[in-house]
Amino acid sequence: MQLSNKTKVVYLVILTILICAMAGGVAYFGVQANYRSSEIDSIKKALENAGLSADHDLSKLQEQVEAQGEQKASMEQQLKDNQSKIQSMEQVISGLNSRLENGGKPSAIPVYGKVCYLTFDDGPSANTLNILDILKKENVPATFFVIHSSHKDYLKKIADGGHAIGLHTYSHDYAKIYQSDQAYYEDLQKISDEVESVVGYAPKIMRFPGGASNTISKKYNKGIMSRITQGVEDRGYVYFDWNCNSGDADKNNVPASSLVESVKKSAGSQRVLNLLMHDSPAKSTTVQALPQIISYLKSQGYRFEKLTIETPPVHQKVGN
Repeated sequence: MQLSNKTKVVYLVILTILICAMAGGVAYFGVQANYRSSEIDSIKKALENAGLSADHDLSKLQEQVEAQGEQKASMEQQLKDNQSKIQSMEQVISGLNSRLENGGKPSAIPVYGKVCYLTFDDGPSANTLNILDILKKENVPATFFVIHSSHKDYLKKIADGGHAIGLHTYSHDYAKIYQSDQAYYEDLQKISDEVESVVGYAPKIMRFPGGASNTISKKYNKGIMSRITQGVEDRGYVYFDWNCNSGDADKNNVPASSLVESVKKSAGSQRVLNLLMHDSPAKSTTVQALPQIISYLKSQGYRFEKLTIETPPVHQKVGN
């Protein structure tokens, strides 16, 4: 087909426009490519000026950053540990000051509202760690009356968790500790020294094995409880018995449901509870029952606190 001169001119114009457009596109992408390349070169040059390469040294830099992060975490943990010790020491100092102001006698701070003091005797053991996990989850403090244990390093975990440590004698051997006043005080001092060696302070709260009302001590020394209940106070201690009982001391492997029911029954309508439980190796069902016990007490309007030397003590009638 023969094209007219006019048609040829139109085609020529269109072709020229297309060629120009393609050339412009190539030029644009070429400039962008050059710009990207220039940008990468600038980054590499900056890294080289800093003594780094774009691959190997960057990984080194990342390792250094991670190491600094670990160092920071370690320092934060150390600060937390020191703060825990300071708080514990402040409690002891505060209590001692209150005694000085009160002629050397305990000066109890009034307790308002419904409060429960969870207490655990005869630890620490592996069960203690499980109990600490539960307390942390529930955001609840507690008090641990401790004896000598192969797990004495757990004492630090108790203190770091914000809980109170009380003394429950070193041996918990009735025949040994209740044979004489001096035997008791020596055993008490021994556990005090052990606790202090781990956590950095010597607790001034304590609980007698069997409680102040125990009559077993009469078998070994008549009248000893009447003497040493006064004697420990003269030495600056505050002793605590209990007015609410989980029943886990009766025997091992008491069903968790029975422990919960025992707490409900013995708590009754009391406003202030000093609840006796145990974290010794054989008391695994106490661990099982603890979440239910805490849940029940919360539902009854109780808040939870740990014992201090300023807490009004619960004293049972001295049995010997």
